[in-house]
Amino acid sequence: MVPSQISSDGWRVLGRPGRLGRAVDRRRREFDARFGPGEWKFGHVLRGEVLRLAKVTGVVEASYASLFRSEPKLLTDLCAVAADVFENARSNVRSALDYSVQERKAPHVFDIALRRVVRQLGQEFNGKGLLRIGGAKCSGSPLSPGRVPFIQPLAIAEPREVGWWDSDSILSFWESNRVLLVQTGGS
Repeated sequence: MVPSQISSDGWRVLGRPGRLGRAVDRRRREFDARFGPGEWKFGHVLRGEVLRLAKVTGVVEASYASLFRSEPKLLTDLCAVAADVFENARSNVRSALDYSVQERKAPHVFDIALRRVVRQLGQEFNGKGLLRIGGAKCSGSPLSPGRVPFIQPLAIAEPREVGWWDSDSILSFWESNRVLLVQTGGS
């Protein structure tokens, strides 16, 4: 990634903000104070391309699809047990298949990606309970974004962000390839 890279929609890549975790609200306030509200955003870079939400979620979906193709029993078991999945709150299920429906401060995309892949593979949830897939407390789940292998592990930015997740996982990509974007007129 070139530090001064400009995305196709006119945003300049400032660099990698690092792992956000619990500091996300504090960091958002810092960026609002430095650049102004609405003058910055987070993005992801993959192989030098700044990805819009549709593309970045597309590679997340492809990673889940790859997992299910290599382990079809995992998909069968998921659909038999779960009525739906959520990432950080039970209310996440209201988003269904729509990434733009975000009801909490902390966005959630991995549960939506998983729902979309289940549908793309011609399956549906038939279970009784909600299954949480996000967060360190779910780190043992084979469907956790911290455990699901990223489809392009060699494209995960170095040095990789370190946390409870596997170094070649979807979450490793998400954390390591996150960039700070500012309006081209910003400081």
